[in-house]
Amino acid sequence: GTRDLKKPLCRLRWLDLGSNMMQDEGAVALAEALGPAVPITRLNIRDNQVGVHGCLAIGHAVARCSATLRRLDLAHAGFGDAGAVALARGLRTAGAFTPYPPAPGASSVSRNGGSGSTHRGAGALRVLELGFNAIGAAGARALVDALTSS
Repeated sequence: GTRDLKKPLCRLRWLDLGSNMMQDEGAVALAEALGPAVPITRLNIRDNQVGVHGCLAIGHAVARCSATLRRLDLAHAGFGDAGAVALARGLRTAGAFTPYPPAPGASSVSRNGGSGSTHRGAGALRVLELGFNAIGAAGARALVDALTSS
């Protein structure tokens, strides 16, 4: 028997790996495991030490999970501009961000002021938490460009 590739391998919807001392190698391994067969809606990897390679891999994983992933939390993940640029590069391949009004007080990135509109091919991602990563102008610019490109 051949497995139906459209059918999920598991029922996992929310994965919380926050505060687990995850570094690049772990983030890359996690990203490689994610895809359409894992219909995850929320991924929390905050409070870890994700570097440039991990950020790029996670960005690409968002592309593979674009039909279901709604919330990605990378706050306090230990990356600066280089990690933000890598994440943006991965997200750009995904085209995977849909603006969504964040909860009051949330530190989130929103594409067009949080209008809630969905862009064609934008995927399901609505909340991207990036607080406390020392992202400067270059990283912010890369993220804005990736999240506002159609």
